Amino acid sequence: MKPEQEKQEVVSESQLRKLLECPHAYYLSTHVGMTKVPRSTFAAQTLFFDIERRKLFNVHDRDVGRIFPEQRRAGPELKLAEEMSAQELQRYLAFSSPEAFGGHLLMSWLRVCKKGSYAGSELVWSYEGQAHKGAQELRAAGENYYKFILEHGAPVEGTLEKQILFDFEGVRLQVRLPELRPGSIDDPTLWGFNADVDEERRSSIKTSSLVTLRLLAYSALSTRSELFRLKLRIPEEVAESLAEHSLDSRVKYRHLNGQTGEVLETARSPGDLDRFRRGLERFFVARSKEEFPPEHEACGSCPYNTIGMNGKALCSERDQTTKPLVPGYYFRKKDRAVIVQTKGDLLVLDAYARRVNPLTKQAIAEKHVATYTINVTDTLEGVVATGTYDSPVRGHGFELSVLKDAFKALQGRANELGEPVTHRIDFSAEFDAAGKMAVAALLEKKGYEMSVEQQGLPSRRHYEGAMFTKQYMPVRKKRVKVTG
Repeated sequence: MKPEQEKQEVVSESQLRKLLECPHAYYLSTHVGMTKVPRSTFAAQTLFFDIERRKLFNVHDRDVGRIFPEQRRAGPELKLAEEMSAQELQRYLAFSSPEAFGGHLLMSWLRVCKKGSYAGSELVWSYEGQAHKGAQELRAAGENYYKFILEHGAPVEGTLEKQILFDFEGVRLQVRLPELRPGSIDDPTLWGFNADVDEERRSSIKTSSLVTLRLLAYSALSTRSELFRLKLRIPEEVAESLAEHSLDSRVKYRHLNGQTGEVLETARSPGDLDRFRRGLERFFVARSKEEFPPEHEACGSCPYNTIGMNGKALCSERDQTTKPLVPGYYFRKKDRAVIVQTKGDLLVLDAYARRVNPLTKQAIAEKHVATYTINVTDTLEGVVATGTYDSPVRGHGFELSVLKDAFKALQGRANELGEPVTHRIDFSAEFDAAGKMAVAALLEKKGYEMSVEQQGLPSRRHYEGAMFTKQYMPVRKKRVKVTG
């Protein structure tokens, strides 16, 4: 399956997933050493949920108070959380109810967002208002996870986010097991299940090779560790089957959707190994070619589709029309600036995002984020203005800031020339993936007419191929008669 000299190499599940999602992202993470990449807010939410989940099992005996900083046993019988009934869990867990835990996650996350960094990395954002949306998502996930615990019990002590190294047919694999209970691997996440380690990026839990990989790790763990076999209460016949076949359909994999509380369950048998083997084979073949082309379908969720400290995207191969992640100060409209320059027949509008010192209110950093170049020419039809919009941060609202200043500049040009100026916008060409709905709404509000008629309610498709036009009429300043 792989070259002899690579047999002792460790391949992690994250490497498998990354290469098969986007080879270029895998190249950046493993060969360029981009360890200082800002953390996407979605990734930070996931990490935050994983860390806070563990704190829930820092039990607290309210009758005697906390004895140790991290207390694992409570009650008159000094039980571990995994040994407690639902009533005992609600009495001794670090938070007393689903609502209390959910509220803790909400408030704690808002504090993280206000700080603007998490786990030593600056946060970058997908859209304005993401902080409050994320806080609500975490509250829902916290409440649903707490209810899941009351129904299914606490995970086995020492198994939260457990890392496992094991061999599979000559390949050394590293796997993360979210949490273990007798007879199952449980995978609580903030959102629905959408993960794999083969070419089907959106496969279901029923077919995902990631599930197969984790169940293989469970088998390896139970086979080599008698202690875990006892703690996981694995029946002898199941343990024998796992040792012989690597997979047994009596071991379940359950996924909790944190937003809905829905639990999906699946299992694997030895017959599912062929699909997993094919995924591994594709990984080694793709890597051996030393070609790492971008997979643009993955740009929307890629951590390298991020605007860095230099104001440029970290990945030079990204889809230029896909909205990137940006630092939080890019959303502060009061700190944006648009500079208008006249260069012959050209009106050049440059937009900047400014990071402002909260104490002095002075700009301490300024990033160029967009240029709108308008060519104003005299034609047989009169004076016509056409433009091109260029920005690495399309879709974050800078289009609106630039257009508002463009309207003023065009009116000023009409006044200077003393004749009408017709502004034509080739909508799809200029503002593809640039907040089309908001741009179209602004143009229509300002009196621009759309030249094509489409059926149905306004949508992104409704505006495809549209040409927006407005004529700016010169306004003559009234002369003030001076008497005296």
